[in-house]
Amino acid sequence: MAIQRIDNPRTETYKKLKDKILGQFFPWSWGEKTITTDWQSPDYVDDTVVGQHEDFGFYSHGFLMRPVKNTDVTNCYPTVSSPFIKEAHDLVTEILDYNKVKYNLIFRMAANCIHTTQHRRYSPLHEDHPWNHTNLLIYLTDTYNGDTVVENKEKDQFEQYFGREDEAILFRGVHCHRPPAFNRRIVFIATFL
Repeated sequence: MAIQRIDNPRTETYKKLKDKILGQFFPWSWGEKTITTDWQSPDYVDDTVVGQHEDFGFYSHGFLMRPVKNTDVTNCYPTVSSPFIKEAHDLVTEILDYNKVKYNLIFRMAANCIHTTQHRRYSPLHEDHPWNHTNLLIYLTDTYNGDTVVENKEKDQFEQYFGREDEAILFRGVHCHRPPAFNRRIVFIATFL
């Protein structure tokens, strides 16, 4: 699957949650790196030495935290981590249902906020989970040239997508993203099966 743009019906659920996320009092947590060993995919490529990618920090708000199993942490099921879980769940199911996208499980839901960095290098190439899943990415703001890049295995190349505010895409597999040229790039991400 390459990048597939889907419709965002911009329901009341979407508008209210978006307003909360972009609002002054929404709680964010700081993460020092894009990739952490708690859920590092076997497809993670540490190419920071080459200088093409940068493992930069970002702000995040987890609605539903991914299952994790490694030497430090074992939690083999998703865990609720936000009082806004119901709104996030309803947003995901409304958009998937509207687009007639089949789903059975939601593994993870989060809002991510990325600011510009000095060099604006791409994040490390990664997958969100080491098992089969699809990513739903909703752009809550313009990306300000902070594109999303996804591997297209059928064409043996990478595809770029410059999201605009309120657009939504689906993709699978290895991907990365670039920090915005200015302002902040805020997205809602959900992974599902």
